[in-house]
Amino acid sequence: MKDQNIKSNIQWVAEYLVSWLPKKCHYSGRWFVRRYGVWLGAVMPQVHAKYLCHPTYGKPAYILSKQFFNENERNCNTCQYLQRPGFHRNEYHLSGLMPGICQSIDFDANAHPYYQNNKFFLFPPEDFMGMKCWESREKHKHSHG
Repeated sequence: MKDQNIKSNIQWVAEYLVSWLPKKCHYSGRWFVRRYGVWLGAVMPQVHAKYLCHPTYGKPAYILSKQFFNENERNCNTCQYLQRPGFHRNEYHLSGLMPGICQSIDFDANAHPYYQNNKFFLFPPEDFMGMKCWESREKHKHSHG
């Protein structure tokens, strides 16, 4: 029992000392003390990682990174023109594709990889699409209140 207490005390001291070490934020690049950091997830979908980040600058840098990622991917799932029709989830679970309707006047059916008809299409919710008609939902939210 005594050895176990000594071992746990040593572990506590080690963790305490490590918590005071400096760490560079994954998103902002700023240095901070580990014990004051915040855990933030990955920007990319299906990446199950957590990063210890700066308590003040980490979250805004994460949000900006996410916006840049979405602008690069230009996926229908993050576009302001996407309208989601009602559907039964089991209809699409095997392919992983989701149904959508594009409300953009610039919609290019020839450029869309899964276009069907009448601006109705299937899309992969987390893959690169590079659609030219894509516009950020975030910009739309901020410009319209």
